[in-house]
Order: sequence, then structure tokens, then C-alpha cells
Amino acid sequence: MVSIVTVAKAAGVGKSTVSRYLNKGYVSEESRARIEKAMKELGYVPSTSGRSLRMAKSFAMAICVPMISHPFFSRFAERLESAVFEQAGEASRRLNQVIIVSGNEQERLKWLRERNLVDGAFLVTHEKFDPSSYDLPIVTVDRLMGKEVPVVTSDNYESTYKALLYLYEKGNREIGFIGGRPAERSEVMRRYDAYMDFTKEKGLPVHAFYEDFAHGEEMKASSLFLEREPRLDAVFATSDTFGFQTYRRANEVGYGHLDIVSFDGCMDDIIQKPLFTSVKQDIDALARSALGLLLRKMNGEECPLKVVVKTTFRKGDTA
Repeated sequence: MVSIVTVAKAAGVGKSTVSRYLNKGYVSEESRARIEKAMKELGYVPSTSGRSLRMAKSFAMAICVPMISHPFFSRFAERLESAVFEQAGEASRRLNQVIIVSGNEQERLKWLRERNLVDGAFLVTHEKFDPSSYDLPIVTVDRLMGKEVPVVTSDNYESTYKALLYLYEKGNREIGFIGGRPAERSEVMRRYDAYMDFTKEKGLPVHAFYEDFAHGEEMKASSLFLEREPRLDAVFATSDTFGFQTYRRANEVGYGHLDIVSFDGCMDDIIQKPLFTSVKQDIDALARSALGLLLRKMNGEECPLKVVVKTTFRKGDTA
């Protein structure tokens, strides 16, 4: 009698991949074709008991973030976890597992897959690797990873442009831009695109500090930025952490008045004063949209390649 282990070996995939195929879970098109070819050649007929495994699917999910202490990543993980448990309760009254991991996403994801611990993953990181090698449904936040991986993102270009226009209408003409440049293609790069287009259209000088800085190095980057640009009257920061560290460093060195607008708007419960003028991402909507896409991928359903969530502009004390 032919077993799924024999099929997996003939197809060149793992046993868990064949099991997901049989239970109508997510399998890449390449693996699907190889499995079907092996089954046909071997004369394999799935058993009824094997098919029943689908009913025991755990829908366990991994959330991969660069560092859990980062305000946006921790808030997103928190909202996503809440959405997963709410959905589980409404849909099946079973408690789904959510595994939050930080650091090297390739190592973490490989470890989880080898042990068959997760049925899908959310990536909020920017490392370079091929997601198809994991045979796992994946949804990203901001990260662009190809036609089989849906992305959830904010209206990065439009909201950045509006924030810059706000600073311009306040009378600012020496507007700086600071952020960490992603290693891979990402929707957050649209914030930089908006800045470059805006300065060109308004005939303003470019004061951009968009370099390869890792999360956790915002203070170092802000210090270098202000040293290079001693005459700024405003700054657009691509994250709350960059905005806060720029504000902090400017005060430490007596930089002078500096209007600051940050992107994210998720630090209000951490820093009460000053209240940052921010482009506020709707983190709850981002999380729920990402969850909806991943559940559809896990069920083998078609879903949109990109979902864009609207931001809001919040005027605070810093600009």
C-alpha cells in the first residue's frame, strides 16, 4: 500500500506538504503539480481517515517581527493576536494558537515549519528570502514578496504628501526627512517617494537621511542627521521612534525650534508629553485585514494581492 511518505519522497516535498494538499490547505503551485504527478504515477488513493485530519486543523499562526520592543511591531502583534482569538471564538469556539517570534525570520520560520507548528505566517520584517520554499500561506505588512504573497499596507504616499503639505503651509521651507531604508522592496518606500516628489514640486532643498539603519539604532541615526543638517526648520520622520529620537536629540544639543511629524502614531500611551503630530496608522484595521487574507489563503481561497488601509492625520504639540 502506498503511503503519503512514499508520495512525499517521490514528489520531493515533505510529508506535511502532502498532508496539507490532501486536506485542501495551502500548497504552492509547483509542489501541487509534483504531488499530483507522484500520486498518479504511484496509484495513490487518499484514505477517508486521512481526509478527516482537516477537521483537526489548528490554524496556528506565526507573527514574525524584527524586534518585539519596537512600538509599531508590538502594537501590531497585540492587535493581531486579539483579532485571531476573537475570530476563533466567533467561528469555531476553539482557541487558536498565536506564536510571536522576533529576530531572524528565516531561522524562526524554518524551525516552526520543520516541527509542523504553524499553518500560516504574518511577516512584518524585511529580510531577503524566497517564501515559496516554505510551502506555507504568508501575508506581509508593507513587504512586497511577489504575486503569491498578499500585502496589507497603509496609504503611505498620500498621507506623507499631506503631512509635508501641512508643514509647508505652516511656513516651513527647510524640511528634512529621516528613516531607515528597507533592505527589500517595501510599501514604506513610498514615504520617501512622496518626500522627493514634494520637494521637487515645491522647489525646496532636499534634506533626506534615508540610510541602512537597523531597528534600535534610531538615536544614532538622528544624531548623525542633525549634525549633517544644521539648518532645518521641520522634519518628517518615517516612524514614531525616529520622530522621538530626533526630538530628543534636538533638545539635547540645543538645535532650536523644529517642527516634527512622525509616521505611525502609536506611542501615545508611552509618551504623554509632548503629544506628537502624527500620521496615525489604523493598526487594528491593518491587523484584521491581514488576518482575513491569511485565513483565505489557508483555506485555499483567492484573495486580493494588496489591501490599503487609510491613515488619519493627528495634530499634536510637535508641529
